Amino acid sequence: MKRGITVQDIQFKTEEGMFNCRAVGICIKENKIFLSKMKKDKYWTFVGGKVSFNESTDAAIIREYQEEVGVVLQVDHLAAVIENFWNMDGYNWHQYIFLYQLRDDNNALEFFEGERQIKDNKDAVYMWSDLPELQNIPIKPDCTLDVIKNISQCAQHYINREN
Repeated sequence: MKRGITVQDIQFKTEEGMFNCRAVGICIKENKIFLSKMKKDKYWTFVGGKVSFNESTDAAIIREYQEEVGVVLQVDHLAAVIENFWNMDGYNWHQYIFLYQLRDDNNALEFFEGERQIKDNKDAVYMWSDLPELQNIPIKPDCTLDVIKNISQCAQHYINREN
């Protein structure tokens, strides 16, 4: 809550389904990439979360890393915008994902082997994966491997339909 105003995530429900706006960050160091997942999920993703109303997407990903992992990383550049469509729990979802490549200039995000819980979030686990191993790891959204293969200083645009 800021100055007596409730912070509102950019997410809403319609008769057709759910919509939200999300920011996620890719951190690559020494040919390894940082992944996260909820313990109950069968797939991995990148640290991130919903963007709040009146919050820029680059500020949102910095905030999400602070909240979820307890570190402050630096935004390198916007790597991709993904229009993501899928069905979950009987709802059609429409999501805009702003995917940023991040830097760890201060080495705040430590390397470790295998999965690990970070901070107090008992439902989330994290891991560093070798980049060549990504093709053997289930990652959402489905276009993630293409994003990483084509990562450059220019933002990419993907439309991902998982229905």
